[in-house]
Amino acid sequence: MSIPFTLPNVYDGLAEGHGLMRVERDAAGDVLVMEVQLAWLGLVKQAPRVVAVPLRDLTEVRFKRGAFKDTLFLRPAHLDLLAELPGKHKERVKLKIKKQYREDGYDLLDELEEWRPVTGMDAS
Repeated sequence: MSIPFTLPNVYDGLAEGHGLMRVERDAAGDVLVMEVQLAWLGLVKQAPRVVAVPLRDLTEVRFKRGAFKDTLFLRPAHLDLLAELPGKHKERVKLKIKKQYREDGYDLLDELEEWRPVTGMDAS
């Protein structure tokens, strides 16, 4: 399942990223794949970029509901994991998801939750 998203206010609002994200499973582990295409001033589009982040390298995944768009926050263990993603990301990336894809977003969130390590508090 792929979910469309926007990467708002790239390069101080001069561009906006539009893309698709999905979780892929392979022998090395689960990976969040984001394909992003930038649109400069809403007109000029660049070639799409593909960014893959192993789920084990995510330290935070947070989903926030909004009136019109929801927000998915991702914090990687290392900033270089976001180097290929357009824009400046201080410590996390903020992806906007249209309300019509909310249920798909919840399904993706369930897949992303698999990155959480098992703690000593879990019951067997």
